Amino acid sequence: METPTNSSANQTTYFINPEEAEETARLLLQDRLLTKELGNVFPKDFNPSRTHLVLDLACGPGGWATDVARLYPQMDVIGVDISQKMIHYAQAHAQSQRLDNVSFQVMNVLNPLEFPDDAFDFVNARLLCAFMPTSVWPSFVQECVRITRPGGIIRLTEAEWEFTNSAACERLANMLTSAMWKDGKSFSPDGKRLGATLMISQFLREKGLINIQRHAYALDFS
Repeated sequence: METPTNSSANQTTYFINPEEAEETARLLLQDRLLTKELGNVFPKDFNPSRTHLVLDLACGPGGWATDVARLYPQMDVIGVDISQKMIHYAQAHAQSQRLDNVSFQVMNVLNPLEFPDDAFDFVNARLLCAFMPTSVWPSFVQECVRITRPGGIIRLTEAEWEFTNSAACERLANMLTSAMWKDGKSFSPDGKRLGATLMISQFLREKGLINIQRHAYALDFS
């Protein structure tokens, strides 16, 4: 597939500047921690023999997509992100590992996705609530359904802010959740939580999906 042009590439709703090198490093570490706690790049009962084309939405520096390409060379993997710098890093990293089954494109996932219907066997997205307004979630899920083939898998991984025994960390977490609530990125009625984990199943059911599964994980990053 050709890399699409994206005139809105810098019009991000992310609360951290995605063009900063420090954010690239943070996202790479976050990817490693999350994949480790989830147990693997794919769900536990996943059958790789039925999966040929994989998409990672808001892929950042491409940590998950690159892992999939390395572990499953028979699959073709595409990662998309709004940040040109993230995409450049992901492409360079994949080339350094000589992975020719993964590619990356600049794309804003808040807009209609630039892929045909029924294109992918597996669609992955992690921690989108940092930039996803609550009003966009239904149309985003609809786009995921549109581009996933019948019988394919959509995996959406979201989180709540941490629980700690540090007064400073608790205050920071409260400030962040409150700010995101005021910015329209929280489903919470009072801004104390993000709430996306409570809504995703409903959005999937509304779009006609079946066999919806939920798994909870506790991520210790102390």
